[in-house]
Amino acid sequence: MSNNASKVFLGILALIFGALALFFGVKYGQVQKQNTVVIEEKKEVNKEYNTLTAEFETLKQEFEALEIKNEELNGQLSAKLKASQSSKNEVARLLKKEKLTQQELDRARTLIEQLKQEKNNLLTNVQMLTKENQVLKFSNDSLTQKVTLVVEEKTQLEADTAVLIAQKNEITAERDELAPKAEYGQVVRVNSILAEGVRYKNSGKEVDTKNYKRVEKVKVCFNLEANPIADAGDKEYMVRIIDPQGVAVYEEQRGSGVFTGKDTGEEMKYTTRTYVNYENEPKSVCLYWSQNTPFQKGMYTAEIYNKGYKVGAQQFELKSGL
Repeated sequence: MSNNASKVFLGILALIFGALALFFGVKYGQVQKQNTVVIEEKKEVNKEYNTLTAEFETLKQEFEALEIKNEELNGQLSAKLKASQSSKNEVARLLKKEKLTQQELDRARTLIEQLKQEKNNLLTNVQMLTKENQVLKFSNDSLTQKVTLVVEEKTQLEADTAVLIAQKNEITAERDELAPKAEYGQVVRVNSILAEGVRYKNSGKEVDTKNYKRVEKVKVCFNLEANPIADAGDKEYMVRIIDPQGVAVYEEQRGSGVFTGKDTGEEMKYTTRTYVNYENEPKSVCLYWSQNTPFQKGMYTAEIYNKGYKVGAQQFELKSGL
């Protein structure tokens, strides 16, 4: 090969190597530049991830600090936090790699953006729960105040009731103490008592008799005394006719009955009774007693009672003869 040919060949080789060197140099520069971009993007993504991680930790602490009363919402937030943690773990796995493909970087960015949105949603829910919790606390405080007020009012009412009961018991005791006196003041006493046996002529005329064999009825008359403090109206008078054996004459079928004597507190049998329309003025009253069995010979006593109190008595004798 001539020198000229050799020079041309060498020149061509030099051009080829120079072109190759230029090509690889450019390619290397592009690769380096691309690697630099990837590294920078990775740093940016890593920075975003670190920021996001800190924000999520803060969010978790805020969430755990809340005294959430609604268990259903609490469970929803917990599920969302767990889902977010899964995405965070995937981002962390990608960023641990020395080299990331463009697809992996894009995936990391997408996950971070999703996590940011999820974080914002969680913050909104937490704020809502916080507000609900505050409202609930306010309601509870208001309810507590109302309950306290009701308890205080109840305590005061019980105290007032105790005072009223004590006053009522005192009044009742005074009334019970005064009742017998007041009732005794309503008693209308009698005077001018007449008790005797009577019989009837064929003409129907009534005549008195002491002959026990001829007595058809016992007549008891008395006068009501004036009592200005007694209530006007019907007054009940019970008459006990005590026979010579000291026993009260008693025939239930003829109207005899039982009452409580106020002087003794014992039940007593009465022979007959009558009602008198009293107008706070003296008034004369007569009543009669007839019985199925014959009257006996001996001394009788007619006792008169009003409101259970003995207000008068008179003896009379039935004997042989006229």
